[in-house]
Order: sequence, then C-alpha cells, then structure tokens
Amino acid sequence: MRPILFSCSGSTADLITLAALRASDADIHCIVQTPGERTRVDFPGKAAELFGGEVPWLQVNVPPLRSFFVPGGGKAAAGEAQSLSRALSWFAAAANRGAALLSTARLTLPAIFFLSDPERAAKLSDVAVLGGSIYGGDSTPTAEANIYADPEAAEIVLARAKNVTLLPLETAKQCCVPAELFPDLLPHAAQTEQTDAAGLGLLLSLKQPQAATCAQYRVRVELESAPSRGCTVCDVLCRDKTQPLHTFVTALDEAAFSALARRASRVWQQGGISDDKA
Repeated sequence: MRPILFSCSGSTADLITLAALRASDADIHCIVQTPGERTRVDFPGKAAELFGGEVPWLQVNVPPLRSFFVPGGGKAAAGEAQSLSRALSWFAAAANRGAALLSTARLTLPAIFFLSDPERAAKLSDVAVLGGSIYGGDSTPTAEANIYADPEAAEIVLARAKNVTLLPLETAKQCCVPAELFPDLLPHAAQTEQTDAAGLGLLLSLKQPQAATCAQYRVRVELESAPSRGCTVCDVLCRDKTQPLHTFVTALDEAAFSALARRASRVWQQGGISDDKA
C-alpha cells in the first residue's frame, strides 16, 4: 500500500482510523492535525501509543482560507507560521513519495499546499476526502461539515487534485461501529451504542477499492449563495464538462467494513500491536 499522509482534526473517529491503519501495517508518512470541534485533548498521546512514537505528528492551528481575505483576519497565533511551514514541507515530502492524502478534516492545509506548491501537489497518488454530500447537509440544510468549515479550501482541492475520492455524508452516516469495540476510547458509552467511524469507510475505499460501490459526478463547491454556501453541487449527469470529475463512494461492503473495524479494535486493545505481530 502506498504511503499515507493523514490530515485530521484529532477526533475519536480519527483514533479509530489510526488503529485501522496500524492494523493494516500501513506506511504512514505523517499525521497533521488541524483542531476542530471534536478534537480530543489526548489525541497526540494516544496516537503516539498506537505507533510507539514512530510516526511524525504535528498540530497546526490555521484558520479557514476566507479569513485571510477579510480585514483583520487570517492572523495565526505566535509560532504557527513555523508550524505551517513545517507541515507544508511534510506534505511536499509525502507527495515526492507518491503518497495518498487521507483527509478527515477541513481542507485548509491541503488547499494551501496545492496553492503554494502545485507541482509537488500533483505527485500525490490519490486524494481521499471525508466530506461533501449529494442530497443534503448536516451543518446546514445543504452543506456537510468538513466542506462547510472551509468551502474555499474545498473548492481549491477539488478543482486541482487528481484521483479524488469523496466519502459523502450519506455514506458516512452508515459507517458506525459498536462502541464496545473501543471501550477505552468510549468508557461511558453503553454497549448497545454505535459510534462514528466514517474514517474507516474512507480508508476501506482507498485500501480495498473492490469493497466500495462508487459513482462519478462532476462537482463544484458553492461559494456565492449564502443559503447554499459550502454545498457540493453534483452534476450527476456529467453535462458540465468544465467541472472536475470525481469519485463518490455511495456504498461499502458491510462484511469488509466490519472486518476492518474488528481488526482496528484488536489493535487498539493490544496497545498498537497489529495482528501480524501479536
């Protein structure tokens, strides 16, 4: 499997995705974290435990792109310029290796990379994005959360990246696992509860394409209309040839998804030891 550049917010679902990556013995080039509403304070420590501190990790507190173009906006905290520069160098090194970008967060950092270093960005083998929707949103009636959090960034990535696969909201809602599989992550959850594991679905579509049912649509991100801002406008008939053609995961093989979740659970409960090393 090609190297993975994991861009995430540091949520519980992201830790489950990391456990699945560990279970797959994936070559993770680095983990770059952009904090969001669901970020866990203990994410860096738990990620380090999974990989024995061997995978580089960096947190970058960069605001959405739009804030850079309004008066008084776009001001990074002290020291963040250095972190951003370091993150972009990691993106470049990953791209030079032909890595696949696995993004479960807003697309601010990938967009900055595509703008600042388009030649290297073109070397990314795949861009897998958790985000977008076909029929409706969750942050607004029309927009999905990761796209809505930075629609300008999403438009840049979708317009410039090649081999893009999106796991839209409709499919992500089906990607849940029993909370009992990850008791230390969810200590207060009832055994009957389900928890979000959409990143597992995105990883499965990248790792085992045969387990994903996909459709290709021409897509753009709505930026002008306030009521539909952040909406991924899908041309399902592919009539507008000026828009990029991307792959949407519309369904996942339930057995393959469950198998990956169980492997991730075993790795998590074994403290980062994959099945092959147990």
